[in-house]
Amino acid sequence: MSEQLAVPVALQRGRPVSWWGVLLLVATESALFGAMIASYFYIWFQTPRWPPPGVGDPKVLAPTLLTIVLLGSSFPAAEAARAGRLRDAPRARVGLVLTAVLAAVYAAGTSVLMVQEWHDAPATKDAYSSLFFTIQGAHVAHVAAGVLANLFLLATIARGRVSQYRMNGIWAIALYWHFVNVLAVFVLLTTIAPAL
Repeated sequence: MSEQLAVPVALQRGRPVSWWGVLLLVATESALFGAMIASYFYIWFQTPRWPPPGVGDPKVLAPTLLTIVLLGSSFPAAEAARAGRLRDAPRARVGLVLTAVLAAVYAAGTSVLMVQEWHDAPATKDAYSSLFFTIQGAHVAHVAAGVLANLFLLATIARGRVSQYRMNGIWAIALYWHFVNVLAVFVLLTTIAPAL
């Protein structure tokens, strides 16, 4: 079923409201993660040994590989946005599925690593562990929310063509994935910094 627009696409100017909404979300989330990362480095610089005694250095290889997988999700997200603009529902669906799969691999792998880290030093052990799990946990939660949004959007276009309304949603989710991926680099560099 096609959705009628108050203003035809050819006459619309600027970005859709959903895009601006995600941009505002990105701004608030940037401030949140900026505060968490700043807290991490502030406490690190006030502490003689980081991580504290009794806590091993953070793993580097597995989180780096998982982050590379997550970064790869920007390509199918961009392709889904491009396909949405062209009203190519099959290509948009493929892009959304690939994005969700890559992000889910990251979320599952990072969750497994966090459970392993929890056994060595739970979040209640010290400030380092608390900040480590807060930053990682918040990022995994953002990735999981993105996967759910992708799946919802996928379900809405699964049976039909891409309307202007759905195309705006695909643009917005692509913007969200690009933000999550840039954030992933900052989260990775912050959490592995003591081991470098």
